[in-house]
Amino acid sequence: MRRMAASKNLELACLQFEDHSTCDTQFLARCRPGLFRETTDHRLGLGQRHILLEGVLGRDVMRDDNLIAATHEWLTGKRGRIEMHVNLAGRMKVTGTNQLWVADISYVRLNREFVYLAVVLDKLSRRVVGWALDRNLTSRLSLTALNSALESRKPGQGLVHHSDRGTQYLHTSYVGTLRKYSIVASVNRPGNPGGNANCESFFRTLKREEIEAGEYKDLEDLRSKISRFIDGYYNRERLHSALGYSSPVEFEKAAISVGTAGISSVRRCLLHFGAWCH
Repeated sequence: MRRMAASKNLELACLQFEDHSTCDTQFLARCRPGLFRETTDHRLGLGQRHILLEGVLGRDVMRDDNLIAATHEWLTGKRGRIEMHVNLAGRMKVTGTNQLWVADISYVRLNREFVYLAVVLDKLSRRVVGWALDRNLTSRLSLTALNSALESRKPGQGLVHHSDRGTQYLHTSYVGTLRKYSIVASVNRPGNPGGNANCESFFRTLKREEIEAGEYKDLEDLRSKISRFIDGYYNRERLHSALGYSSPVEFEKAAISVGTAGISSVRRCLLHFGAWCH
């Protein structure tokens, strides 16, 4: 029970404060001074400071839960950490594909159970570049969606990945994948769940135009029809007002043809003429 309470308190602290890394004594003591306290007990390590959470070592809870916190600074010599920028995505001017990806998770009602859908969208075109469906809301779900996006897009260095502060996106396996591909991590500001508006818009469209209008035998039937919706309709055929009433695939083709200098021109031309004009 004490370890469960410590784990919960540590998770809450990590999700609410962005300026220090996990297992940092100043960070934890400042987060929840009534719950965290420092100790220099020689039995825990001579000359080292440790954090006790409900009598449990904070480093042990952190290792078991595989959690990290958002930070503005690199900390060297520590495994499982990555620099995270608060709302970097909101300050970017996206001029091409694979510059900014946004990721989120939503639920889908299936017969008598809820299943979970994770997606990764390219901010420029609103194209779904990776997705995954699972019965369990775990880091495996979000990581599968990310790996799908990496396989289909093969982005270069400099890509920014934006998500909320859900533990699925703060898990060490997910963070490790971002680091492996030199992807810059951006997270929502605390208490600002509206940072992933493009993903939320996609989920609303999916539920309105597919889920609420369909019937599904089981999870695999749902997976097949979501695949058809995303790959066959949403990405290739559905028109988006923000893209000059073109589909994501069409908008990307038009954007590539003009390079980074004419994104606004692409939108205007597609809006007025319905196709890219050379």
